[in-house]
Amino acid sequence: MLALLPALALGVSALVCSARLASWREAILGGAVVWGVALWAITELLSAARALTIAGVAIAWLLALVVLVAVAAFITRSRGWRRLSRPHRSIDRLTVGLLSPLVAMLLVLAFVALASPPNTWDSMTYHMARLIHWQENASVAPYPTHIARQLYLQPGAEFALLHLQLLSGGDYLAGLVQWGSMVGVLLGVGLIAGRLGASHVGVLLATVFAASIPIGILEATSTQNDYVAAFWLVCLVVFGMRATESTAIDWFSLGAMGASLGLAWLTKATTLLIAVPFLAWLGVALLRRVGVRAAGALAAAGLLAIALNAPLLTRNVMVFGSLTGPPDEGGPSLRYTNDALTPALFASNVVRDVGINFNATPFAAINVRGVALTKSLHAWLGTDIADPRTTWGEEPFIEQRFERAFDENFASNPVHTLLLAASISVALMLGRGGRRSLAAYAAMLVVGAVLFATVLRWQPWHSRLELPFFVLGAPLVGVVVAWLAAPAATVLAALLLVSMLPWVIYNQARPLVGDQTILAASREARYFTTQPDLRRPYLEAIDVLAARGCDRVGFISTSDGWEYPLWALPRPSGLGPFILEHVAVGNASRTQRGLPGFEPCAVFSLDPGVNSTGSLDVNGTTYRPIWTQADVVAILTVDGR
Repeated sequence: MLALLPALALGVSALVCSARLASWREAILGGAVVWGVALWAITELLSAARALTIAGVAIAWLLALVVLVAVAAFITRSRGWRRLSRPHRSIDRLTVGLLSPLVAMLLVLAFVALASPPNTWDSMTYHMARLIHWQENASVAPYPTHIARQLYLQPGAEFALLHLQLLSGGDYLAGLVQWGSMVGVLLGVGLIAGRLGASHVGVLLATVFAASIPIGILEATSTQNDYVAAFWLVCLVVFGMRATESTAIDWFSLGAMGASLGLAWLTKATTLLIAVPFLAWLGVALLRRVGVRAAGALAAAGLLAIALNAPLLTRNVMVFGSLTGPPDEGGPSLRYTNDALTPALFASNVVRDVGINFNATPFAAINVRGVALTKSLHAWLGTDIADPRTTWGEEPFIEQRFERAFDENFASNPVHTLLLAASISVALMLGRGGRRSLAAYAAMLVVGAVLFATVLRWQPWHSRLELPFFVLGAPLVGVVVAWLAAPAATVLAALLLVSMLPWVIYNQARPLVGDQTILAASREARYFTTQPDLRRPYLEAIDVLAARGCDRVGFISTSDGWEYPLWALPRPSGLGPFILEHVAVGNASRTQRGLPGFEPCAVFSLDPGVNSTGSLDVNGTTYRPIWTQADVVAILTVDGR
């Protein structure tokens, strides 16, 4: 029941915003922005007092709810509620015909999100794993960890996961964060499409286009953060465009734009590459409409965005001496940014960023031809397709196997890529005919893609990071296709709806059909759907620890080890959750404060180097292995006793 408090606060926030905003969709997005700022404030304030506990979070949300209800009551007494506008006077058959199956599929995805525990690799290593330490420390302050990403990568989505985990007593609601972001995105892209001049059919097509992105469907039920990032970017554009519609300074819209920028940045740093062009476009439009008076308001919005990220940036400087954290993940080729950039290397990144949307589809013919074309273009450019200066590690550009078409880390989006590219081309041409805002919007997407390829080292997982491009491109597709041929737009929307079914039904990590269906497998087994070989070692390790009555477990890992299952898996009767603390840490976080007086009764090790030595020294105490499993994990106790 406590988990309802944030949901109620979100609802009342939207109600309060409806007094200022004209449409119910704007009110929901405005309420979400207010809620996001409240989430950040509650988390950081409680963290500073080391009161980030179940009681602290519940009381904070209850107080926030009381304040919001008081504001709503004040508005009711002082001026009443404005009647929210509806985009159409009646719900026509086309709307019912398209949105009914879409809503049905969204409900299926909600079921999948609720029924499935987190099991994505990144979630096991840092998205969910960092929650363990935040709960144990009652703070988001830095702590010693072998997995440095738990500290320096943006925590915005995980703040929401933390509150749900504390208030619900587990990870049963974790998948709803991304799912809810998807729903918010669908509301927002329709608003953007309308402001770009889309017809009713165009708005519907934009909505369906955004909903049917394969990588988005797969991510909507996970505990990754790409859909959360995309949602805040949509809010930024919605309120930025709204601010440019008035000749007076719209402080609410500008504040919401600044907060959305800050929340997007707090969720994923790569959003800045996409946001900067839109901020420049919207800023220039506002200055032209309002005049120099808008400069101060824009600066205030920027300061708000910086303020939302200041605590994280401060923590990164404190631990790593840098605003962004360490320069790499263990080696020069594991940097997020390019080491060099020539015209040929830039073209290589562009070609590969587009090409990954054609190498992991359910159709081998498309995958083979997509890879062949990408390689041919690199041969023409005279550039190594795996140039170490612009390639993550030694990751090759290859044809992916069939199941990766349904993997939330690799899935391609070929149809959406072609539709978006064609729509951008048409929109840029339409700019010559007076549709300047449409052309400018398309140009900002192109500039964002240029920045993306200029800054980021190519990774085979970039289709995830490209999700915001597809989401923000959805309004463009809706406007252009409906303008060219409204009947074709209707048919295309229907086809895209049908195309959603394979990705809704079969997600490699959370399938509704097949041998590993979530309808039959136990929740414990579903943690290991993508890594079944790890299930037995973890369960046996927990049994070994339980047999010794050990609940204070030291943890040793590589920089990318699966930590979360050790905490999340059920315990034998009488043994509660483990208290986990990283020990023998060698990176910059080793100087950070851990749990006071922590002395492990055993050490759980995922590091093959440690496991092969036969002993480990922790604070002057020697630990030796008493149990190992296939060189995957080892348990060490004091002198092996």
